[in-house]
Amino acid sequence: MGKRAPILIGTLVVVAGLALLVWIPLSGLAPEPVYQGRALSDWPVQLTDSDSQAERDQAALAVRLVGTNAIPTLLQMLGSQESPFRTKYLAWRRGWYHPLGFHLRRLPNNFARAQAGFDELGPSAALAVPDLIKILDENRSRECLDRTAAVLGNIGPGAKAAVPSLLRHAVSANRV
Repeated sequence: MGKRAPILIGTLVVVAGLALLVWIPLSGLAPEPVYQGRALSDWPVQLTDSDSQAERDQAALAVRLVGTNAIPTLLQMLGSQESPFRTKYLAWRRGWYHPLGFHLRRLPNNFARAQAGFDELGPSAALAVPDLIKILDENRSRECLDRTAAVLGNIGPGAKAAVPSLLRHAVSANRV
């Protein structure tokens, strides 16, 4: 098998590469909007994580200028499922400190970032209401549902179709 192994491995790599090239366009993944050479998903990170008010203002402006084209990316961020492992890991290490005295940080929060992006869009994000209702009606983490409800509230009257789902969410969270 000495001479055949490199040929077999090379063939498998080429086939896998071709399969990936075919899969990406067929997967339905739309290219992410770009503003000033940066992907849209970078701006909500800067919006929520930057210590500089000027950088947060720049990120807010970027999201507003991308406008409703930002909705698919923000929906993907908001609707992303946390893995059961991540959820259990965060619960396990909550309040746990490193032996050298360093507090371990939480993993990045896409829910908060997506909410910040939607907040910048405000009522113009009304196009996302049907998808936000779907997120509310699915069995998601409490934080995801709470942030989705906040996004709908920030959209305002354009989100009136979400009222029944919001009421179910509030009842299930024992908040009514």
